[in-house]
Amino acid sequence: MKMTALRILISLFLICTLTNKGRAEYKLVCYYTNWSQYRNGVGKFFPKDIDPQLCTHIIYAFGKLVGNKITNFEWNDNDEYTNLYAQVNAHKQQNPKLKTLLAMGGWTAGSLIYSNMASTAENRKEFIDSAIAWLRKYDFDGLDMDWEYPANRDGKPYDKANFGYLCKEAREAFDNEAATTGRERLLFAAAVGAGRSVVDTAYDVPVMAQ
Repeated sequence: MKMTALRILISLFLICTLTNKGRAEYKLVCYYTNWSQYRNGVGKFFPKDIDPQLCTHIIYAFGKLVGNKITNFEWNDNDEYTNLYAQVNAHKQQNPKLKTLLAMGGWTAGSLIYSNMASTAENRKEFIDSAIAWLRKYDFDGLDMDWEYPANRDGKPYDKANFGYLCKEAREAFDNEAATTGRERLLFAAAVGAGRSVVDTAYDVPVMAQ
């Protein structure tokens, strides 16, 4: 619980940016978890319970990785009736400035499946192409990578370099897709570990920073 709170605080500090006018403009990034529908009593939570004016960004956790492609995790993420994806994205009708992203990964997903996906240029391309198609189909504005963690938890030492490649190639693909279609570029974000031992082993920080 303490580590979760710490990560939230770190995230909130890191996503504060300065505009050209020198005025602080905050991004309040909120996570919606698709398993919150299974809580009991007042803890049960659906997208309709979200205040659309509360957040600048909503990250929907999680999608599922099968092979190198994205699919839904919960049965009603994108079904005909409940469709949690559509419920979250419907908030953009009330708040046109709101951006939504789909998160991939999470603690229970582990590291090995993402290690395998990122291990070759061909695998990464298949994943990125799948992401673009999935995000556009379901009206998300971007992708959030929550791989916990490259080169850790059964990941491989070369994950550090490969995750940097994945970030670079995803951004380039998103740029190209926007230029080709004329649509607003998809956002690319990552939830990363803050501990020094994770940072040193998992992230090629200079590459990711670009």
